[in-house]
Amino acid sequence: MATDASDLAERRRAVRALARLAGPSSVERLRRGLADEDPEAAAWSAYGLGVTCVAPDEARTRAIVARAVSLTPGLPAGHAAAWFRAVAKCADGPLGERWLASRAKEGGPVGAEAAYALGELAARRRRLSSEARAALVAAMTEHAMDAALYPFVRLDEPIEDDRVLAGAERALTRATEDRIFAVRALALTGDRAVEVLAQIVEQEGYTVPERVQAARALGGLGPGGKRKVVEILARLFPVRADPQTRTSTVETNFALASTLLGSLGSDAPKGTAGLLTMMASLPIPNGATAAAVRRFGELRCTAATALVRGAYESGVIQHCAEAGTEPWERARLSALLRRKLTGEHRTAWLALVRSGHVRVAMAALDGIGGHPELGGTARQVLAEALGSKVPGVVATASRVLHGHPERAFAGAHGERGELDPAVAKALRTALAEAVPEDRIDVRLSVLEAAVALELPEAREAARVACHDSNVTVRTRAQRLLATAGEPSVVCEGAESVEPVEGSLTASVRVRFQFETGVRSIRLDPSPAPVSAFRVVALARAGFYSGMVVHRVVPGFVVQFGDAGGDGFGGSGKLLRCETGPVAFGALDVGMALSGRDTGSSQLFVTLVRAPHLDGEFSRVGHADGTVESWSRIAEGDRIEQVVVED
Repeated sequence: MATDASDLAERRRAVRALARLAGPSSVERLRRGLADEDPEAAAWSAYGLGVTCVAPDEARTRAIVARAVSLTPGLPAGHAAAWFRAVAKCADGPLGERWLASRAKEGGPVGAEAAYALGELAARRRRLSSEARAALVAAMTEHAMDAALYPFVRLDEPIEDDRVLAGAERALTRATEDRIFAVRALALTGDRAVEVLAQIVEQEGYTVPERVQAARALGGLGPGGKRKVVEILARLFPVRADPQTRTSTVETNFALASTLLGSLGSDAPKGTAGLLTMMASLPIPNGATAAAVRRFGELRCTAATALVRGAYESGVIQHCAEAGTEPWERARLSALLRRKLTGEHRTAWLALVRSGHVRVAMAALDGIGGHPELGGTARQVLAEALGSKVPGVVATASRVLHGHPERAFAGAHGERGELDPAVAKALRTALAEAVPEDRIDVRLSVLEAAVALELPEAREAARVACHDSNVTVRTRAQRLLATAGEPSVVCEGAESVEPVEGSLTASVRVRFQFETGVRSIRLDPSPAPVSAFRVVALARAGFYSGMVVHRVVPGFVVQFGDAGGDGFGGSGKLLRCETGPVAFGALDVGMALSGRDTGSSQLFVTLVRAPHLDGEFSRVGHADGTVESWSRIAEGDRIEQVVVED
């Protein structure tokens, strides 16, 4: 690649390709690229060095910092993220943290990028120095830089510094994209934040994601927080509300209501029985759409689960939704898993393991880890699941075996005993089965289970994976071989060069007709032209039509693009990552990944500023409309039609 070409455009293309390739062979050329006189080429070199920094590297950190400091007339604001994130990836000693803290203290757009990077460094190292903390507080106080709250949030530990609390309270008065970090920071300050968080939940001046984050936080703040949740729910769903008002509340505030209910947990606090009973029997209006019926069912069944304390056969569970629907089965499963799975409870659980609702089946399988009393039944179920044609079921069974290998062995009095023959046979078959190339997560989950159970064929399969053309497969195979007693093995393989299907050259809008209305995304060719072209081609071919939204994290993300609806499938073809130092803000659209170069067809739409996604995913475009509109999409909503607008 011509990283030393005289033509600037060619040089930029070359260094961008090296940075995205992210292979060990790229490192030396990227080091040389740091010295490029062109700020963009140098920034891409820094980004690539960060991506390839799989372990702390102080020499690389020094080189990146030194070159950034030497830039004249200074670090360009548009390139700051590349330099700062590279340091966050590579730094281990004090140099990187001090440099990021000093830049964060300056405030402004560059200071905000430094704060985001400092947050990622703090999350990786699980600590933040007193010097860095002081610099961030100064940025909040002197520059009103709300991004300075982000590193404290990423540590995910109690915040006891009154200066940080004051900074979060000041940030609430400013409607910026970083205000979400103030909400999350308040959640870490303990009981004293209960009243403020409750006000955020109930004030429509805040965004849906901010209100949802506050609602989620309240449930974790002890009895006082839960009491506030109950009060808010009672006001949201008054006993004497007419059906039309309730329907409107469910349709417009479903994300908030479901989060509030979920934050109460499976044990209803004292004094909430009346409210939960009312919510478990919310009348579903005549003529309600299928989407509305699902939402009512989810709310009713969540309330019922909190009310019955494990009594899966209770009438309130039986009538929270139509028998056999996903909300109904989820409620039964949640109640069942709170009891020992013996006798009739075991029989009821077995029916849910074999549910036609794949996410229910996966959740039931996950429950095996916490129920040793299942014994031989668990082994039978795991063997059956490994032979499933549903990728999510195979992956879940494999992950259970990897995390709880003892569940596959028959032994008495706590002894490990012999590996169950049916499990071993099913695992061998799954290990040898050819799967579509984009089901990397399924393939690796099976391999990890085989290694955990010390299956004789596992080590050889890991050696083969060690030289796979995909970097994610090689990386995890090397880890597995080290676990299996071969720590000195270095996994290398020739990167396959897949033919490029095409490259988007102009912006294209794709219109998705959901059950609940039309939402559109505009594909942008500049950050990831090949990935954007894939999405357009799939949309034209009708790939997304008829699919369900398989993942929604209220207040964070909406994800779709898997025909099977379990999150483990795709279009059948892999995509190379087209990542770069670009930000993910509210309504940005990215390609979902389970590791480097594992994209295929799944898309996600962010609902908030999400710095932890920056540089880690290929951004393919931006969603039209409002955050409130996209926040009304729920898991299970169907895409009825897709239109590409030329």
